[in-house]
Amino acid sequence: WGKPFMRPVTTSVEPGEVLVLRGKSGAGKSTLALALCGALSYSGRARIGGIEISEFENLSSYVSASLQRGHVFNTTVRENLKIADSGASDQDLLRVLSLVELEDIPLDAQLGELGRALSGGEIKRLAVARALLSPAPVLILDEPTEHLDASLAARIEARITEIAHKSARTVIVITHSG
Repeated sequence: WGKPFMRPVTTSVEPGEVLVLRGKSGAGKSTLALALCGALSYSGRARIGGIEISEFENLSSYVSASLQRGHVFNTTVRENLKIADSGASDQDLLRVLSLVELEDIPLDAQLGELGRALSGGEIKRLAVARALLSPAPVLILDEPTEHLDASLAARIEARITEIAHKSARTVIVITHSG
């Protein structure tokens, strides 16, 4: 907030690759994610396909994110997901829910204000599903397996990696876990 918060980061990530940014709480990982999503200004360079992030007119077409405090809207599961891709079919929605092991929640389930009907882990997985549903070529997933047991987290991490490779999407995962 007005002064440097972390050392410069230099990296290049290719389509189909997963980059994991790991560090202590408070190191600036989530702030970096906000900058990569265009939600915060930054100094230096941050480019996608050689174009500076700040120069994109519709950055959300290129970057989809599940941030640390993802929002759940007071509507159905279907409508929460279709925010990422309004043209997605119910079959697409069920496929992405299956990837994060939420297929038991009906698409017409009302989630309530701030997702009151869901646990913390379910809210996080719904936000990850929404990011995965987006056609954006770059995904930023901030703590995508937070609030999950180790076995479920490992399965979801493996699926995210597989999706990145098969779809040639660039995935940036931010975590503090080892």
